[in-house]
Amino acid sequence: MAAAPLRNVALTASQTTTILTSVNMTSVIKTKQINDFNTGIVCFLDSPNGGEFCQIIQLVPGTMSLAVCMSPNRAAHCASEIPTGAAQETKTVLDRTPVEVLVEVFQHLDMTSAFSLAATNKRFSGIFAENRTSIVLRIAQEEFSPFDSLLQVVKASPADLMIPWEARVENSDINRLLSICRTVRGWERIFPQHRFNASPLMTRSLTSRENFRLRRALYHWMRYAYYFHGDLVRPNVFVPSGRDIRINQLRSLSNSELGELKDLWRTVEDIIELTMCPSIANVRIGADFELSEKDAARIGWGEQRENRIVVATMSKLSPDELLYYMENSHKFTKLRLIQDIRQRHPHFEFDTESLTIALSCVIHERWGRMQTEFPAMTQPSSGTLCLPVYTRMMGQCHGGILDWDDPATEADCARVGEMIGLNLDWRPEESFFRSRPEIPTGLLNP
Repeated sequence: MAAAPLRNVALTASQTTTILTSVNMTSVIKTKQINDFNTGIVCFLDSPNGGEFCQIIQLVPGTMSLAVCMSPNRAAHCASEIPTGAAQETKTVLDRTPVEVLVEVFQHLDMTSAFSLAATNKRFSGIFAENRTSIVLRIAQEEFSPFDSLLQVVKASPADLMIPWEARVENSDINRLLSICRTVRGWERIFPQHRFNASPLMTRSLTSRENFRLRRALYHWMRYAYYFHGDLVRPNVFVPSGRDIRINQLRSLSNSELGELKDLWRTVEDIIELTMCPSIANVRIGADFELSEKDAARIGWGEQRENRIVVATMSKLSPDELLYYMENSHKFTKLRLIQDIRQRHPHFEFDTESLTIALSCVIHERWGRMQTEFPAMTQPSSGTLCLPVYTRMMGQCHGGILDWDDPATEADCARVGEMIGLNLDWRPEESFFRSRPEIPTGLLNP
């Protein structure tokens, strides 16, 4: 049978998108990227059985050509109908696509689509491997901003604890960057359902601005968890205060960033207290008091006082570890979870988290500055600004990571939100030594 000729049909971007949808295929390039081009040319191949199917999409201007990823069944069906001449023509088009153009295509995809495109054939895989660093960094800059904060997490090491302002990323850091990006995606997915637990009817997806704030708060939490909640030696055994390095890490944050971090941290505590490690009382409430205290004790993590210590201990888990235990909660009994954490961190019960106290110290200092710089806004009769600026009451979930519904409150928060303490020399002086309480010992098995 003679080879059927390829017929090129000029289409607009919207028509190109329609073709992709109508042929029931999954494209390696998203609709939003297709719409960046003014026109497109779709090559159709006549089928011996009648009809046509899409084989190559050429996006113009330029010589850009993209193969379309088909489902296995459809690919097999189409392959059996492709004449030899047309198959050779297709291969020629892909082979002569410039590497620079393909790298640019990779950089305009999201992270998942970039890896999917790299897996389509050996040439794309090789191009992606050779340009992996530039491609991944370009995508991360667009998709996981703020980029500077992300890089600080990627390059976090004990050596840069005192000067965390610059980071140099090398090829060896890309795997860690990708791991952090996966963790961020996971928290973007689970955060809304727990942030709105006081008002379930208000639960919704986050806006792009809210996701940006969430990522920024996550990066601050990741750095603090690495330095002061992980396996590194603690600066001291005392509760953070004064010139403590743990407080200085937070003094560099603006009021807005403090509010976002506090909002995220409160949500993390709720996740642990209500989902991972509920108290005996919460277990009985969840079961409508159909469980006896003895039965609930086998599930719950102690009475109120013990449970608070357990929650404070569990809060030292890093964001990726906490996400892992939440997503795999069905695999862990209470005893197995304790054993797994102790195996990962032999000294995990040495102390409890310190972020809550460090946040309180910095917020108290910042409130004193606000009373000087914004006296009208801090008067009891003025209305209501306090730090951190957010609400979690039933029916009122605003501020912190979330947007405010009230424009006036949004404007007031913006005025005080940029107050920052980059000059660490202004921190309170200590003219004498005084006794300081030690951080309480941790507890996992009450």
